[in-house]
Amino acid sequence: MKLLVVLALAFLAATASAFLAPSAFTGMQISQSTSTSESRLSMACRNNAKKQKAKRNQDNMRKFRKRGTSKKKIVRGKRQQTAREKEADFMAKLYQLTEGKEEA
Repeated sequence: MKLLVVLALAFLAATASAFLAPSAFTGMQISQSTSTSESRLSMACRNNAKKQKAKRNQDNMRKFRKRGTSKKKIVRGKRQQTAREKEADFMAKLYQLTEGKEEA
């Protein structure tokens, strides 16, 4: 009975350490500011974080770039072209009618 209690306590102690935060992270340092007493976490290994992220974004854009045109874009372009032609025809007829009235 005592053996089971001791084993249960040992098991609980071993599993409790898994839920605690580690005392020091690799690659991170905690620095104390002289002007304020607050401590802040700075990542020493990521001093060029913005440059690295921009490079990763460019690589992903290059990797997932879509090649060619989709059918939807082709259909939309044709529809826009016909609309432009109709508008041009309407404007041409409109000016033809007004020019004829002025001469009469």
